[in-house]
Amino acid sequence: MLRNPLSRKSTAPPASDADAEDSDEDDVKEARGKAKGGKAKDTKSKDAKTKDAKTKDAKAKDAKSKDAKPLRAKPKAAAPDDDEKEGDAEPDALAPKGRLQLLRARFAAWWEGTDLPPVAAEAEPDDDDSLDERQKPRVAEAQATAKAVLWPRERIDVAKILWGEDRTAPGGAAALVELAAPLSLAKKMTLLHLGAGLGAGSRAIAKASRATVNGMEPDSALAAAGMEASTRLKMKSEASIVAFDPTKDGFKRAGFDCALVQDTLFAVEDKAALLERVVAALKPKGRILILDYVLAGQAAGPGVEAWSKADPSPVKPWTLDQARECLAKLKVQLDTETDETERCRGFIVQGMDAFLRGATARQITPDLTVVLKREIELWAARKEALESGELAYFGLLGTKTGG
Repeated sequence: MLRNPLSRKSTAPPASDADAEDSDEDDVKEARGKAKGGKAKDTKSKDAKTKDAKTKDAKAKDAKSKDAKPLRAKPKAAAPDDDEKEGDAEPDALAPKGRLQLLRARFAAWWEGTDLPPVAAEAEPDDDDSLDERQKPRVAEAQATAKAVLWPRERIDVAKILWGEDRTAPGGAAALVELAAPLSLAKKMTLLHLGAGLGAGSRAIAKASRATVNGMEPDSALAAAGMEASTRLKMKSEASIVAFDPTKDGFKRAGFDCALVQDTLFAVEDKAALLERVVAALKPKGRILILDYVLAGQAAGPGVEAWSKADPSPVKPWTLDQARECLAKLKVQLDTETDETERCRGFIVQGMDAFLRGATARQITPDLTVVLKREIELWAARKEALESGELAYFGLLGTKTGG
């Protein structure tokens, strides 16, 4: 009898047909289980290989990222402070707010005729001390120039900071237009304006009256800057600004309808000689307006002497009586005398107050601080002289009666 090759050797009695079928099913299940187990092992092997490959790729990416330069986010721009909003200066030129507070305190002290002890610099070693150290050459140069030249560039810059653009004194162009109104200027008329400075007043009068203004300025630096401003503003022909020597220069004879002599005579030794040349330049019946400082008494007192020491210009005001006598000799009929002392004082105080409230640290660089102190002290001394009663500011309006 042939034996089924799938049957196992056994000592047990032979199985029945049912038992044989059960045995065959068990063998098939066992075979299927082995095959299934083999497939599982293969799948696990593939998963392991895939995991290994992914690990290698991750390590390679990490290595590349270490070698590559990291990308940096662009820093957000800091919000500008009050000073930065006013212009586009370099960061080094911007002073901290602490310095601005210190400067304003010092300006106020100078205005009151005192000074502050140098304690703030110790509290802010990275501020004033470091800036002054870096700026020492420029500060020294500014000091030397201020002594040698009446209106150096630094002083012109300081005057603009104190009183406004194209101004060298308090009051403003609009105020001068009002003061000059009695001259009754009109279109096609000509005005000789002595003491034009940077020309703001000359240009304002020309615009308001439509007259032609010939501005004359004793300081050549101011005259050049004033003419540059008139050219820039396309008013070169309507309001020219040129330099002149008050001790000798003459003017076109009978060439002007009116003359305005502003803040010039107090600094001139021979006032009568200058006024003689001005009157000669007027047409018959021409009008002259003098706006200037005069002594309230017969001689200068300590207030005027203090002003003289603080002012780089000569300070030689005459008395109101001397002015009257001089005009009478030149055949000028004095029409009106106006005491503008309080108005003049008010201009100084208001202008300084506006400066103290509006000054910025960017404006006041270390090389300008020395010049600014002198300018503040000058106007403080002038104000004190006006308040003392020793000095007055008058407007004298007259008409030429001679030929």
